Amino acid sequence: MAMVPLVTSEMDPAPAPTSTPVAPPAAHEYSMPAVPAAMGPLCTLCATGLRLSFLEDLLTPSSCTHCLGVLPHAESLARALAETVRDEVVAYDAPSFAVEIMLPRALAGRHTAYVERAGGYIAFEVRKEFAKRAVPVMEEVLGKRYSTEGPLRLLLAITHAETDAPIAARAAEARRPAKRGRFEGRGKADPPAASQPERLPFPPSTPTTLPIVGACTVRRDPIYLGGRYLKLERHISQTLWRIKGQRKTELSVAECVSFGVADMTQCDAEIGFLSAGREDADVRMLGTGRPFVLEVRNARKVDGIDPVALAERANKEFAGKVQVSRMCVVNKDEVKQVKEGEELKAKEYTCLVWAPGVDQRKVDEINALPAFQIDQHTPLRVLHRRPNLMRPKTVHWIRMTPLNDGQGPLYRVTLETQAGAYIKEFIMGDTGRTRPSLSSLLGTHADILELDVTKVALEWPPARTADASTA
Repeated sequence: MAMVPLVTSEMDPAPAPTSTPVAPPAAHEYSMPAVPAAMGPLCTLCATGLRLSFLEDLLTPSSCTHCLGVLPHAESLARALAETVRDEVVAYDAPSFAVEIMLPRALAGRHTAYVERAGGYIAFEVRKEFAKRAVPVMEEVLGKRYSTEGPLRLLLAITHAETDAPIAARAAEARRPAKRGRFEGRGKADPPAASQPERLPFPPSTPTTLPIVGACTVRRDPIYLGGRYLKLERHISQTLWRIKGQRKTELSVAECVSFGVADMTQCDAEIGFLSAGREDADVRMLGTGRPFVLEVRNARKVDGIDPVALAERANKEFAGKVQVSRMCVVNKDEVKQVKEGEELKAKEYTCLVWAPGVDQRKVDEINALPAFQIDQHTPLRVLHRRPNLMRPKTVHWIRMTPLNDGQGPLYRVTLETQAGAYIKEFIMGDTGRTRPSLSSLLGTHADILELDVTKVALEWPPARTADASTA
């Protein structure tokens, strides 16, 4: 079936039918009048639009060999479509809707047959004529206005079993692997003839049933909530982490920052989560937090959404664990900035490092280093799920501070790197897969005991929004 957007602004006025369209009877009650086999019955709209000369007794206000009865019964079909989804539509507070209609698949081949008969291009299209008649009826039934930019999306189908079934059978046959003899070659599939479009005779066969309403769905375009989050405790994954059906952490950041969103918006249960980078479950996110976006799918209630109240609710529920700030509604263009910031913006870290056998001279040398490049192969710990690539990254600066008055091998290391650098591997070396590493620069085996992200250099969400307190 071809996807047919209803666009009223591009439609020319249609010729008025010579008789009043009648409501379609049930499929089992309908029968076509006998007509000469050499021609085919046409509804008045198609006969006029195609500009073909037909006998007067072949004009019918009921069904049609060209449109299968879609146009004579456009108003009643549109009303049936709207009534099918009305109960769902009224649950949304969207003021307008957009529609995509799937018409019977046989219409394309039948139109081609008539165009060839006419000897060239014909501007008349069933989908446009149907749209002109359907939209006003649907607006009346649904109590909402039609707009190509409407946030509510109606995907509706009109089917015609009599002509749909042969097309579906041909498509199924086209997908079936060809049988080969015992000694014929294997692994080569010949394109089946059944997959080619069917060429219809003229006139096409006369339908004996009318089109009916098929599957219908209602969806709302996603809305986006943005903000920044702090992760104040370790052992909290960024998203739900399961292995063999078992949770590996009690909480996830995504669950915390989306707390209360489903209740307020009556959206679908699954809420999308996107952030500017990620930290491991055992790493805290401190400082001003990490930018994130929630994709709220199919929300029924949007007008009363209060991002500040949502942030306050999450902060109260997960106090001391995950906190949200600057939560607001954002648009698609602003969402792109988060994804770009994941790879382009610098990030700062602080970590607790064990590095035995290091004297003050080495520490001073590290602290005096200008920006330098490191080459990182995919870490061994994630190699099972990521391709083995070499990624050059820049360390902008690094500072080492001895702890315990310099009497032990403990150091506080702070550094700023290009986004996407693996900090744990830079400290330890990852068996030589990161070069240079802090271990190789110090000439000893350094081990990382704790790691925190302290800054993500991305100014987002936009400063115009009000902040929600993280206290």
